[in-house]
Amino acid sequence: MLNISPRIWATIGALNCFFAVALAALASHYLGEMEKVGTFLKGTHYEMSHGLALFAVAWVSSKSSSPFAAIAGWAFTLGIIFFCGALYLLPLTGIKLIGLAAPVGGILLLSGWLSLALASWKME
Repeated sequence: MLNISPRIWATIGALNCFFAVALAALASHYLGEMEKVGTFLKGTHYEMSHGLALFAVAWVSSKSSSPFAAIAGWAFTLGIIFFCGALYLLPLTGIKLIGLAAPVGGILLLSGWLSLALASWKME
């Protein structure tokens, strides 16, 4: 379950980038209040940048047998769900408790970058 093919990581990355663009367009047209739009767009920014990071995971995992590449992929994917999900849901629902997911997601995103660095270091 931990090791996933590079094709899967690239596909997940591309889909995240697609959703980042689509959600940014929806937010700018339908959310209204600038504060809500700003929070929502911050989520799309992070989803886009970490969707692109999944392409790096795909490339590194194709060149390295290190388990850190898969760990990075899972950390980025879960980090996007928690961090960006909180930034999307908070302005849509107004439920402040949702914001507690953001730090968990942030830690996962940071863990993804460290894991990617370790996997890259172990590349052949």
